[in-house]
Amino acid sequence: MPCNQPDQPLGSGVCAETGAHPERFLNTVSHGLRSPLTAIIAATELLLHASGPLTERQRRHAERVRANSQDMHDRVSDLLELSLHQADRVTLHLRPFDLEACAAEAIASIRPLALAQGVEVIHAPSAHPVTCRVDAARIVHLLRNLLSNAIRHTPTGGQIRLSREVQGAWIVHRIEDTGCGIAPARLETLFEPFYQGRSEGGDRLGIGLNVCRAIVERHGGTLSVESILGIGSSFSFTLPHPAGDEA
Repeated sequence: MPCNQPDQPLGSGVCAETGAHPERFLNTVSHGLRSPLTAIIAATELLLHASGPLTERQRRHAERVRANSQDMHDRVSDLLELSLHQADRVTLHLRPFDLEACAAEAIASIRPLALAQGVEVIHAPSAHPVTCRVDAARIVHLLRNLLSNAIRHTPTGGQIRLSREVQGAWIVHRIEDTGCGIAPARLETLFEPFYQGRSEGGDRLGIGLNVCRAIVERHGGTLSVESILGIGSSFSFTLPHPAGDEA
């Protein structure tokens, strides 16, 4: 059946399909947007690392393209992830994975954004490697969201620190920033979908932190935040320690 009949308003068929199958529509749009963004990111990586010398101005512009493309790719991924969680169609691919590797991958992916913002990201690895049964791709997504959120709300010259420690039956991750902080009145609804918890910048769609909470809870953990306005914020999430019962 054609999307629009001659006596129908332009786009009415598309709207009907969207209303009848919102998850399918969002899934299709998200995949359609991610493919060209992935190509842009790959092309920019080649330009930066395999195309010969660049002037400082050329490199600065290329890094900005890469950072903004990765940022948009993450937002589209958030839309897709949100649709899966809301439709209760999430399947976790759990396997033993080194959480240190997840952190390293997440930091590498947000490094261009940190450089563009003039923010230092410090990774404080734990004394001993921790292997945990997780969906590694989603844990990387979670860390990338929390780190990029911190970067966007930390002024030039600020710092972000990622650390991890074992506390009994739990593995606790912390992302601490020296940013603008969050007003107490905003903390109660910070993780609600389509709510922007800070006054400006950041997650303009208002879904990134909601997706983070959903990922953590699917793994059996919790996500929380402490913040002092004008000083900074600390986001913490827990994952079950595989050896927790033995501790």
